[in-house]
Amino acid sequence: MENSIFWPKNFIPVYFIVALFSFLLFNQYIEADISMTVLIILPVIGVGIASIFYNTIRNQSETK
Repeated sequence: MENSIFWPKNFIPVYFIVALFSFLLFNQYIEADISMTVLIILPVIGVGIASIFYNTIRNQSETK
């Protein structure tokens, strides 16, 4: 996990931007059901939140 591409701090906003654009695409353009839209968006938001937690814990352990 140390050299993973998914965890750098500068990559975290990308998860939330992808989630926003996916929501707009599925909800406005394709006009999908809201439950289907949420099922597609939640994993992306979850990875973004996990990245924030991972980096916070990693920074705290490096400063000790």
